[in-house]
Amino acid sequence: MKKDFTVFIMGADTPTGLTTGRSLFKLPVKVIGLYEKSDSATLTSKCWNEVINVSGSTAEQFRKAVSIQKKLGGDHKPLLLFTSDEQVIGYWEYGEALDEYFIVPVSRYKNSHFLMDKSRFHEWAASNQVLVPNALILNEFEDLKLVENFNEFPCVLKPMVRKKEWNKFYPNKKLFKFESYFEFRNFSETCNIFEFSHSYVLQKWIKGGDGDVFFVLYVHDLAGNILGRIGGKKHLQWPVGEGSTAICDICEDSSLLEAGDKVFQKLEVVGLNSIEFKKDAYDGKFYVIEPTVGRNDYQSGLSMLYEPNLTRLLVESVFGLNEERHQVGVPARKGLWIDDNVLLQHLRSGNFSVLKDIAKLIIKNKFNVMFLIFSLRDLGPIKKFLQSKLRKKRIF
Repeated sequence: MKKDFTVFIMGADTPTGLTTGRSLFKLPVKVIGLYEKSDSATLTSKCWNEVINVSGSTAEQFRKAVSIQKKLGGDHKPLLLFTSDEQVIGYWEYGEALDEYFIVPVSRYKNSHFLMDKSRFHEWAASNQVLVPNALILNEFEDLKLVENFNEFPCVLKPMVRKKEWNKFYPNKKLFKFESYFEFRNFSETCNIFEFSHSYVLQKWIKGGDGDVFFVLYVHDLAGNILGRIGGKKHLQWPVGEGSTAICDICEDSSLLEAGDKVFQKLEVVGLNSIEFKKDAYDGKFYVIEPTVGRNDYQSGLSMLYEPNLTRLLVESVFGLNEERHQVGVPARKGLWIDDNVLLQHLRSGNFSVLKDIAKLIIKNKFNVMFLIFSLRDLGPIKKFLQSKLRKKRIF
């Protein structure tokens, strides 16, 4: 099949990069993965037509991407997809030169930058009748004194943006939870939190467990018209209660989708975006936890249980590969997504009861299951992943 169009994916060495690349299987496009870590299992996937190293700062990676495209040339401007917040922020800061060589499906800074900044997002939400937990913004050490008068414990502490510094030191943690001010004070006195992020949000903890976390994945075309959306419900995170998604399934609950639409109908967005909610165990309302801007997020593999998936819809729209498809939303169906790497983490911690829970969910979802790493039609990543675990003797 002739491939006249090209898609570049930054972060091909990450799980989100693998999900994004696999979303384009069977499309008549050339998929080029740009990576930093050459030993990543994700680079062995069949979804890549080519993988190229672009290590360095985000600005340096952008310059290398432009240099690669200059050499490749072609009749059509390629699409460039991001997989991390740093890449999106980098595009807003110094990536305008990319527009000359790539189609970049990310909203302009003025339209959506506040979605990346939790303090500005809280201000925007309050003025737009969007439910968010009460919060305190911490920009410097002096702000830590304000926490003594913060009356929303238990609460959680989250960095404004999870950058490389945070992910390197806390690879599986999205937040810290504190039951009292004294617990927070002891933590802040022993940990220099501003070493990992320039600012934080201290946010009221919405009561409920992992199963009370929901999200909606969206895709819009370059004109801002919605192409599709998918609701999801988490069942397990790692670490429990404060980490990334381990298991989730499709949830087409109308109140969830309406809560997501209420946010995105007020915004000028393009490309791939999503929003995460916590459903309060007492009042049943959906509170916005955090949005994701300009890229797929960790659990976007759930979208691949649909045909066409959201990333595919975007690429088809950009390149006009299916002019006859004018689809808003996708038909509801059951489906389960599992992060097999995190599943191993639970088993290593002795949480074998998770296997019973997964069995029930697989039956409930009529055996329609998608894994983060394992795929029968793309065995390279799981083989290298398991080989790496065996060498380290850390599978269980």
